Amino acid sequence: MKRITVAAALAFALLAVLEVALRLAGYSAPELHQLDADLGWSLRAHKRGSHAGEAGRTGFIINAAGFRDREHTLDKPDPVYRIAVLGDEYSEAMGVRLADTWWLQLEPTLRHCDFKPGRLVEVLNFGVAGYGTAQELVLLQKTVMRYAPDLVVLQFSNRDDVIDNSFALTPYKLRP
Repeated sequence: MKRITVAAALAFALLAVLEVALRLAGYSAPELHQLDADLGWSLRAHKRGSHAGEAGRTGFIINAAGFRDREHTLDKPDPVYRIAVLGDEYSEAMGVRLADTWWLQLEPTLRHCDFKPGRLVEVLNFGVAGYGTAQELVLLQKTVMRYAPDLVVLQFSNRDDVIDNSFALTPYKLRP
């Protein structure tokens, strides 16, 4: 019995040392989410890290507003045409380089097709993994409209958004 206790204590100590060493080397998983009274959860502002996905490891930064995007001002500069994107993990796009996200690709695409001649197009991403349309509506009312968007795009996928909108199918999720 004493050997088992010693072996268990050594294993625990080894794992604790390994955990500390990995954290010091920068291999800890960032705490990306926080509880949110209105939305259930949200991304933590100013977090950075990397995500391992099908395309390999990609870095990410969560902006000051708590979204995976560049920094944006609340005041819309003239002559900017602002597009706000609401969505889930396809818009949050942690596994994709920021420059390759579908919503950031909209800016040059719309610029080249004369979408709004004489106006700069600015796309703001408010996508958060796991959000359903109820959370996106609350987010629109609580945060997005403060940025004065000219157009709001709702990214919806029939792959998992049906589940994300059903209390019966996902009773474990905190949401409005």
